[in-house]
Amino acid sequence: MFQGNTNDVKTFTSQIRKLADEFECESVTMVGDRGMIKAEQIADLDNEKFYYITATTKPQMETLLKNGVIQTELFTEKLCEIVHENTRYILRRNPVRAKEIQDSRNRKIEKIRSITDDRNRYLSEHPKAEITTATAVVSERIEKLNVSGFITIEVTDRVLTVTINEKALKEESHLDGCYVIRSNLPVDQVNMDTIHQRYKDLANVEWAFRTMKSDTIELRPVHVRKKPRTRAHVFIAMLSYIIEKHLREKRNDLNVTAEEGISALSSINSMEIQVGAVKYNQIPQARDIGSKLLNALSIKLPEAIPHTNIQVTTRKKLELKRQK
Repeated sequence: MFQGNTNDVKTFTSQIRKLADEFECESVTMVGDRGMIKAEQIADLDNEKFYYITATTKPQMETLLKNGVIQTELFTEKLCEIVHENTRYILRRNPVRAKEIQDSRNRKIEKIRSITDDRNRYLSEHPKAEITTATAVVSERIEKLNVSGFITIEVTDRVLTVTINEKALKEESHLDGCYVIRSNLPVDQVNMDTIHQRYKDLANVEWAFRTMKSDTIELRPVHVRKKPRTRAHVFIAMLSYIIEKHLREKRNDLNVTAEEGISALSSINSMEIQVGAVKYNQIPQARDIGSKLLNALSIKLPEAIPHTNIQVTTRKKLELKRQK
């Protein structure tokens, strides 16, 4: 954990130091997205003789194309590898992602045209309306949608016209769906398919953080303030994610979501039984979904557990404490 508002990049070097000095690790490969592993972090990894797997940004891809390191025709659905100055570049074009980007761009163009038509109607119905104001409205939306590179607005006799620079549009879209993964792993030790798959596995990390922030685990909002309690809260959230992950892997054949499974298991409780002076807690048999999940997880609940007078709650009533 780090102090609030700490940039991701700034956390990276300390983890390299921890792996190298505290754990004395060797032959470590760090996998991170294009925003996490940059030139400075790569230099730190090289100093420890560690390896990395990351991706290039679009400007970096443009530079590689300009310098002739890679060529546009190398981007296909099949992986292609280029080795340049001890750096491995693995290229691919994802047709699904390319279509998503194209569809998104087309929606933005249609949105600009719709806004322009609306402003033209307003100008026609209001002769005293300022043309500069209407132009500013459309221009602001063009900037906001980040399409100013190929869309401009022309004004003729109080009529706004959307103009698309086809050459600029083609230049804008020529890398749609294309990505480049870079690594310094030795060619004779790790093949490009493995490097590609390890980078794609970052989606599992993103899924983990998304799950921990969900209503099921509730990493956020954090209702504690002191440092030790905050660390404990996050640690418990991580343990909860391990349970959720294990449950998700086991419930695939039961046709239930992880949330439904957790809800079913959370309904399992204990009943206090008293026979004379003797007290004990008995666990009722789990119901349909809960019973199936327990079987899938190879968990057998005890029929009875010793009785204690300890009252357990999962939430501190901070509101009541503040009132005091």
